[in-house]
Amino acid sequence: MPDENALKERIAKFLKHFALLDGDEKGEAQVFLDRFFQALGHEGAKEAGAVLEDRVRGEDSIHFADLMWNDVVLFEMKKRGEDLKRHYAQAERYWLQKTKGRPRYVVTCNFDEFWIYDFEHQMYQPIEIVPTPQLHTRWEAFGFMLPKPIEPLFDQNLEEVSKSAAGSIADMTASLIAAGIDRHRAQRFAMQCVTAMFAEDTALLPRHLFTRAVADSVEGSADAFDVVFGLFREMNSPGKTAGGRFEGTPYFNGDLYADAAGFALPEEALVTLKHVSALDWSKIQPEIFGTLFEQFLDDEQRHSLGAHFTTARDIMRVVRPTIVDPFVERIQRARTQKTLGEIETELTQLKIIDPACGSGNFLYVAYRELRKLETLIEEKRNTLSKRRRVRTDRLALVSPNQFYGIDVDSFAIEIARITLLIAKQLTAFERSGVENPLPLDNLDQNIVVGDALFDSWPEFDICIGNPPYIGRRQLAGLRGPAYVAKLDSEFPEVGGLADYVVYWIRLAHERLSGGGRAGLVCTNSIAQSSSRKHGLDYIIETGGTVTEAVTSMPWSGKAAVTVAIINWTKGPDDRKPILWTDRDTAIEVKEINGSLRQTLDLSGAKGLKSNSRPKVFFQGQTVGNTEAFVLTTEEARALTKEDPASRTVLHPYIIGDEILKTGRPGRWVIDIVAPDATAARAVAPGAYGRLRLRALPEREKKARAEAITNAEIRREHPNARLNWHHRNFLARWWQQSYRRAELFDKVTESDRYIVLSRVASENRRPVFAFVSSENRASDAVQCFSFDDDYSLGILHSTPHQYWFLERCTFLEVRPRYTPTTVFDSFPWPQDPDPGSVQSVANAMRVVLEVRAELTDAGLSLAAQYESLSDPGVNRLRNAHNALDEAVVAAYGLNDREDLVAQLLALNLKVFAEESVGGAVTPPGPPPGVGGTRTTDFFFPAPEL
Repeated sequence: MPDENALKERIAKFLKHFALLDGDEKGEAQVFLDRFFQALGHEGAKEAGAVLEDRVRGEDSIHFADLMWNDVVLFEMKKRGEDLKRHYAQAERYWLQKTKGRPRYVVTCNFDEFWIYDFEHQMYQPIEIVPTPQLHTRWEAFGFMLPKPIEPLFDQNLEEVSKSAAGSIADMTASLIAAGIDRHRAQRFAMQCVTAMFAEDTALLPRHLFTRAVADSVEGSADAFDVVFGLFREMNSPGKTAGGRFEGTPYFNGDLYADAAGFALPEEALVTLKHVSALDWSKIQPEIFGTLFEQFLDDEQRHSLGAHFTTARDIMRVVRPTIVDPFVERIQRARTQKTLGEIETELTQLKIIDPACGSGNFLYVAYRELRKLETLIEEKRNTLSKRRRVRTDRLALVSPNQFYGIDVDSFAIEIARITLLIAKQLTAFERSGVENPLPLDNLDQNIVVGDALFDSWPEFDICIGNPPYIGRRQLAGLRGPAYVAKLDSEFPEVGGLADYVVYWIRLAHERLSGGGRAGLVCTNSIAQSSSRKHGLDYIIETGGTVTEAVTSMPWSGKAAVTVAIINWTKGPDDRKPILWTDRDTAIEVKEINGSLRQTLDLSGAKGLKSNSRPKVFFQGQTVGNTEAFVLTTEEARALTKEDPASRTVLHPYIIGDEILKTGRPGRWVIDIVAPDATAARAVAPGAYGRLRLRALPEREKKARAEAITNAEIRREHPNARLNWHHRNFLARWWQQSYRRAELFDKVTESDRYIVLSRVASENRRPVFAFVSSENRASDAVQCFSFDDDYSLGILHSTPHQYWFLERCTFLEVRPRYTPTTVFDSFPWPQDPDPGSVQSVANAMRVVLEVRAELTDAGLSLAAQYESLSDPGVNRLRNAHNALDEAVVAAYGLNDREDLVAQLLALNLKVFAEESVGGAVTPPGPPPGVGGTRTTDFFFPAPEL
C-alpha cells in the first residue's frame, strides 16, 4: 500500500491547482493530467511512461488520444460541463484502433468528473464515477495507476451485481420448480419478471408498478396472483391501461406476456423478487442472461452444449472487425451527405446471424454497436453540414428484427430474445427517452430453436458467434454416435479429425453472399491438421480473405479454454490484415494464411516416401486399459513371485513426464504375444489371470455397447460407416489395443532408441533422449528407432525444432509432435559429406556429456532445458549452439537466411526427386557413412 498520508497531501495540492483551472479542453488538459500523475506519486505523466497527445491512426487521418499509457489506461479529456456519456464512443474508437499495448482501463474526464471503464469486465457503463473534489477519499479507484499498482476499489462493479442478481433469479426459479410449477412456465415467469424490472428502471413501466406489486404481496396487503399476474396481463393489453392500480401501463409484447395465467407464488420466491427488484436494473449488464442460462446447466450439460459466459470485450474481438471497422472506415471516408445516406440505408438493412446464439450475448453486443454506428453517421453528417447542428430527436433506424439466432436449447432461445429486446430498451433509455421501444418486437421468427448444422438458415449478410467447443474425438461421447453418423452423411467432404467448429465455418462461408463477412470463435486447433484443411484452408481456397485473426488467447468466463478467432470476408478485402499473436499483441501482415502465424506458410510441404518407408518413427504402445495392463513395481514383483513365467511378459513402461524428470520408468506393462487365448495362458498364467479378471469384462462391456450403437446407426443410416474397434479388441482381449510390434521388434536390435514426449511445454524446446531398448514406451511418447548420435543431433537441432513448431498441432497451447504433420515431411540432409556427419555426431556427444553431468548433479532434463531461457553463461546452451552450427553445415544451409524457407525448398526438392524415382538420402545415418555412434549414453531400464 502507498503512504496514504503523503498521497492525500499530494492530492490536496492537486485540488488547489484544479480550483484555478477554467476547464479548457485544449489549453489545460495536458497540465491537468500531468499534475494528476504527480498527485498519484509519479514525477509526471511522461516519466511514468504515458504519452500525451498520442497518435492514433484512422483510415484516412491521424487522431490524438489525450493520454495513452500502454497496457494501463487511455484518457480522453473534455471541457468542463461536457456530458461524458456522449464522448464514450470516441474513447472506445481510440481503444479499438490501438493494435499493441491496449490498456485495460479507459477514463473520460471533463475536469469535474472521472468516468472509469474496465474493458476487461464492463465496457458499456463506467465501473466508477469519481467527482474530482472527492479524490482524497476515492483515490483507491485509481489503484491501477499508482507507481506500485494495487487492486482498485470500485463502487459500481456491475458485473458482480449482475451475477448476484442472476443467481437470485435462478434461485427463485428453482423454488418455483420445487413447488411443482412446470419448468417451462417457471422459466417464462422469470423472464417476464426480469423484463418488467428492466422496464420500470428504464422509464417504460410507470411508478415502479412491478416492484410495488411484489412488495405488497410480501407484506400481505395484496395477493401476488392478482397484482403480479394482473400487471403482466395489462402489459399484454394493447394501448395504455386507462385507470386503476395499473393506470398508464403500456402495451409491451403479445408473445412474452401472452402466457400470464397466474399460479400461487411461494413466499420464498416473493421475498427473492422483492430483494432483486430493489436493484437498479438499468445498470445491470445483459450478460446476466448468459449467467442465468448457466445457472440452469449442470457441469456435464454445460460441457455438452459448449455454453460459456463471455465478456463484452471478448465478443468485440468478433464484432469489431466483422461489423464495426468496415462501417467506421466508410463513414470516416465519406465526403457527401449522399454517401452517408447510402451507408445508413445499408446499415438499416443489414442482416446478422449467430447460428449458435446461446443466450444472445453476441447479438446484444452487435445491436449496441450498430446503434453506435447510427450516432457516428449523424456526427459525420453534422461535420459535413455548415450548420453543424447536432440532432437529438432522431428515432432508431436499426431494429432487432435485423438479427437472427439459432440454438438447440429452447430456454437459451427465450433468453436470447429477451436479451435483444432489452438491448433496445437500454439504448432508448440512454438516449434520454427520445425513443420509445414499445411495443417490443416479436422475435419468434428471428431467433429459433434448431440445429444450425442441419436446419435451414435465413438470408444474412454477416455471421458471428461462438460455436460449441468440441473436438472430433469427444463428439461421439457428447452427442452420440448417431449424431456423428448424421454429420458424416451430411458433410462427407469433411474428413479426418476436424473439430466440430469446422462445420460451422463451412456453412457460414457457403451461405454468405459475395462480400459478406463472418467472425467466429474457434478451438485453437483450427489452424492445425484436418481442422485447418477443411476450415481455414477451405475459406482461402474458395476465394475468402481472412481480415483479422487471433492465433491463441484464453477465453473469458468459467470455461478454462484457449481459443482462436477468425474474421473473414467472402471475396477480396482491401483492408490491411491484422494478426493478433495473443489477446493484446497485433501486427499488420501482408496476408493471413491458414497457419494463423506470421511465418512462412508450410502447408505446401509434402510428405516424403523416404521418411515413412522403411518406418523409423513410431507412436508408443496404446494399452487400452491402463488399470489392467500397467502395474506398479510392487504389483509386478508380487505377480512374478506368484508366477515366475510372467516375468517374460513384464516390461518397464515409460511415459513422457518420466523422460523429462527421471529418465527411468516407474511402472511395468504386460505385453503378451500369443495367437490365441490358450497360448497366452500357457506363456504367462499369472499375467493372463490378471487380464482375465480386469481387462476382459471391460472389453466385453464396450463391445456390447458398440454393437448396440452400430445397430442404431445402421437403422437410421443404412450406408453409414461403422467402427468395430471394440469387437476387434475383444477378439484379442489379452493383448494391448495397439502394441506396436514393429517398433519393439526394431528397437531391440540395439540397446537404445530415441524418445520424445509427444506433447511439449510451450515454455521449453522439445527434449529428445536415448532410453534402454528394454523399455516399452506409452502412447504419449514418440519413438525413433535410431541408436546413433548423428540422428539424435539432427532431431535435437534448431532447424528441426523450427520445422516442428511450424508444422505441429497443439494441445491447448502446448506443441504436439505428430508423424503426418512433422516427421513425414521433414527433409534430412541430402548426401552430406562424411566429415559433416561426424561433426554432428561429435557435437551431439558434447550435448549428451553436459546433460549427463547435470543429471548426476541432480538436475532433470526438464530443469536443464528450462534454464536455457535464463540469462548468463550456460554450458548446455553453448553445446547446442555448436550442434546447430554442425547441423547447418551438414545441410549446406545459409544461417543468415530463413532456415524454414530453406528446409521447405529442400522438402520440395526431395519430393520432386522421389516422384521421378531418383535417389535421396533417407532419415538416419547416411548409407555407407560410419562413426555416427560416438557415445553409449542412455537411461537404463530399472530392475524388477
